[in-house]
Amino acid sequence: ARHGQRGSEKGWFVPNGSNAPQLISIPDDASLVCSPDSKQIVYFPASKLAGGIFIGPPRSAKHYDLPAGEISAVAFSPDGTAVYAVLTGENGSSTLARITPPDSHVTTIATDLDMMQGSNTIALSADGQHVYVALASAGAPDNKARHEPYAKRWLGIYDLDLETGARRKIISGDQDNYDPNLAGASLFWARIMSHKGISVLPVAGGAPRELLPNTELPIWS
Repeated sequence: ARHGQRGSEKGWFVPNGSNAPQLISIPDDASLVCSPDSKQIVYFPASKLAGGIFIGPPRSAKHYDLPAGEISAVAFSPDGTAVYAVLTGENGSSTLARITPPDSHVTTIATDLDMMQGSNTIALSADGQHVYVALASAGAPDNKARHEPYAKRWLGIYDLDLETGARRKIISGDQDNYDPNLAGASLFWARIMSHKGISVLPVAGGAPRELLPNTELPIWS
């Protein structure tokens, strides 16, 4: 599926045999993920994060209710028979749930996940036994620490056992590590690399030039 615009048509387009891709009737602001075989989709509108999700063929996806919370991530299982969703509750903690469309069953896999707020990414292992998530800790969120400007709460990549809910840190550092993705047998993720320095920017445009590395301008309040 692709999001774009063709003439007066704007939204999500799906393959249509040998013909041009066809616009499907889902909200333009939907976040959409395709199943491994590209025959099914899961999506949720950005304007209704607490309104459940839709799973099924692109032209006839069915609505499923989820536990309380706003959806921040979804992913298909490797065999395409289940969908995993992360929901963030009012207390700031996140829950991982599994939805099996054939029987409409929703199972809570793990609660009190210490994930960052907003959009997230999760990745399922090839054997369907583990999910990789970005967490600030292995325990429940500490809301007091979350409000401390200099708290040492860097995001790390965790391996979460889908059978037991146990969490094991596999990637850590003194900067945030997040957005896990799997490609074949390799795990990829994003890492924030910060650099402080004083630079000048040409008024007429062009590349910036660093004057003093590892420094910053003083700020008085």
